[in-house]
Amino acid sequence: MSARWFGHLAISEEMKMTDDTKHSGPPDPSLINLNQAHEVRYWTKELGVTEAQLRAAVREVGHSTSKVRAYLKLKR
Repeated sequence: MSARWFGHLAISEEMKMTDDTKHSGPPDPSLINLNQAHEVRYWTKELGVTEAQLRAAVREVGHSTSKVRAYLKLKR
């Protein structure tokens, strides 16, 4: 199985998500992918933050949804 690097994560061809703009939620609810517009829209609404706040949180703690939630909770 070959993998490509996505930021600090290796993603195999099987794990790649499609660029389906009709998709309303994240394909993997444990990770936040800032490279997919529909995921950015989903997570900003889900977490009640702006895109800038979401990007800052991911920059600070990584793509883990649980870590981003905890980080944002501390910032409120």
